[in-house]
Amino acid sequence: LTKYYRTPLLLSGETLLQINDQDKYNLRHLGEVQLKGKNKPLSIIECIDGYTPAELQKKMRTLPQFKKAMDYYKDQRFENAAQSFQAILKDDPDDRTINLFMENALKYLKTGVPENWTGAEEMLSK
Repeated sequence: LTKYYRTPLLLSGETLLQINDQDKYNLRHLGEVQLKGKNKPLSIIECIDGYTPAELQKKMRTLPQFKKAMDYYKDQRFENAAQSFQAILKDDPDDRTINLFMENALKYLKTGVPENWTGAEEMLSK
């Protein structure tokens, strides 16, 4: 999933629950994925602490906007999501994870949302 989300470090929601002092980590919630062969979606979280100090600073600065954009995305408000993702990319053009969500939002605006879309990204291969 790190390759798909273009990020070096991901945690599942279940793993995050095992961490006692979560507040000492900088995290971005990326939503849910539906893994091939699994019935239950998996919540995924990006730990952004592994980036260089300059990259981390950009991600921290854009974190409130990211949370807002992801809320739009989950609510199928893809035009608002795309605008918010674009604003983030102006500040952090190298954020490859944002680029992925931006591409998806634009695709859904163009082609429409699949009838059974739940917000979880469907992983068709392992």
